[in-house]
Amino acid sequence: MKNGQEKLAAYLQHCGAPELLESGKGFLKEWGFGMGELADHADAVVERLYEAIAGYMLADLMRIKDFWPSDENMAKLPSGAAAKWSWEHVGAPEMEKRPEDTALSKFARKLQSEYGDES
Repeated sequence: MKNGQEKLAAYLQHCGAPELLESGKGFLKEWGFGMGELADHADAVVERLYEAIAGYMLADLMRIKDFWPSDENMAKLPSGAAAKWSWEHVGAPEMEKRPEDTALSKFARKLQSEYGDES
């Protein structure tokens, strides 16, 4: 999408209306920029998702209650036999609590208030 805008715009040449052609070209230009930005950062996003999945899996195996993969909590997870032994025999560090009022929770509360139980 980032590099193929001209090819996609060529399909718009036969749309039948100049307004649609110009609007479509503008859309492709902006959308192409956004998709290019997403593609440029996709590797970092995927890497962080894999880290979060691994953190959740380890937390589940170690039965860590209410784990969430913040940078602080990820750093507290044991890596290696010595760290695991320390967790089991010395004690596990306390995990950071998830922030109570995140942007997602605010958004969810707003939706729930608008579309509350109608039964």
